[in-house]
Order: sequence, then structure tokens, then C-alpha cells
Amino acid sequence: QPLLCLNALAALALQEDCRCYFGAQMSLLQFLAHCCQQPSAAAASASACSVEAMSLQRSAARCLANLSSYPAASEWMAQSSALRAALIGAEDFTVRAYLGMALGTDAEQSLLP
Repeated sequence: QPLLCLNALAALALQEDCRCYFGAQMSLLQFLAHCCQQPSAAAASASACSVEAMSLQRSAARCLANLSSYPAASEWMAQSSALRAALIGAEDFTVRAYLGMALGTDAEQSLLP
């Protein structure tokens, strides 16, 4: 149940202890960025159960937004070209909002004409 796992992670990331632990896991951050940048591919890899790509992308973006207050995670996110590409390519407003929070206000303003 990938969505259940991502939603549980997003909720746990609100607690400081968990945020510190998960925010320091660079492979987790890379996985979440992959889910945001290529949600269809990530959803297809969860072939055991039917997962909608948009829901997966939204849940992963929410995790990143919740983890972004941890300094190491925030620094990684600010340097991630994958997250910037995901923000630019996101069609869902909620995903854009979460990724904007994860990347900071500078990222959102850089998208404006």
C-alpha cells in the first residue's frame, strides 16, 4: 500500500524526532523526488496494487514539504534539480503548493513571468 506508507510518513514527519531521522535519509529524499518528478513510473513500479500517479505525486510532495524544516533535508531540496523540474512540470495545484513549500519561496517566485 504505497499511498498508505507515504501518508503515514507525511504524518510522522510532523514530529520532530521522526523528521530529524527521515530528513537525514538522502535515499528517501531521492525516492520522494522521483515520485514527484516521474509519478507514472513510480506508480507503475507499485504494480501489486493500483495506484493513481497523481495521488502518489501529491503524497510524496506532502512528505517533502513536511520534511523541509529539517536543515539537511532543506539544503538537499534547495539543490535538487529533480524537485525544481517536478515543480515546473506539476499540473496539480496541491503538488505545486507542497513542492513550493519544500523548495522555499524563491522557487515559487522563479516560476513567475
